[in-house]
Amino acid sequence: MKKFIPQFRGEPWPEATRVLQVYGLPDLARHPALQTLVDGCHTVMKDWPLLPAPLHITLEMITDARASEISDGERKDLTNSLQKHLADATPWTGLAGPPIANKAGALLDLHPDPVLEDLHRRIRAAVHAARGPMSTQYDVLPAHLSIGYAHSKADSDTLQSALRRIRPSHVALTIDAVDLVEVHFDQLPVAEDAHRAAYAINWNSIATIRLGDRHAT
Repeated sequence: MKKFIPQFRGEPWPEATRVLQVYGLPDLARHPALQTLVDGCHTVMKDWPLLPAPLHITLEMITDARASEISDGERKDLTNSLQKHLADATPWTGLAGPPIANKAGALLDLHPDPVLEDLHRRIRAAVHAARGPMSTQYDVLPAHLSIGYAHSKADSDTLQSALRRIRPSHVALTIDAVDLVEVHFDQLPVAEDAHRAAYAINWNSIATIRLGDRHAT
């Protein structure tokens, strides 16, 4: 496992840059078992150089322009296009987990894949309809729920072994809406090393689009 460095257009994310993305945001009030699983993962992660991340499923990134270059009118067009393309989309119900240590952090795998893949295709089509076919250059599949980012190198094998001992290793989850969000990263100092920083992800929601909401079109 190596330090997580966010990417935009295939390069390290420029400082102070904000980018529009489409997220699936789990409702923890409806899914207390998910909160328990994530809390267990965070407890394990305390022994590794990992910064917990707020829960999100990245379903698309708009890469043809930074958020500051996208006007209010263009954001409205993008929201309207998402509503149109998702009006007959099927909400996803499946399993979150097991937890996995990957090359730059930790995540919860999501399955089954077909409905999530269909949702991603619809979202990408909506973005292309609003902004053109070159507006998305980021691979989001297979979908996953990010739970933490590494801020230095570590042994991912031992982390995976520790995460595997968490039981239950997976929980039920439903995603019946997506959010158009404006994302940014802040660099936070790491207490044990003043010369090292961790990337903390944050966002604000621009619009929430319900899946299968035919009244929105």
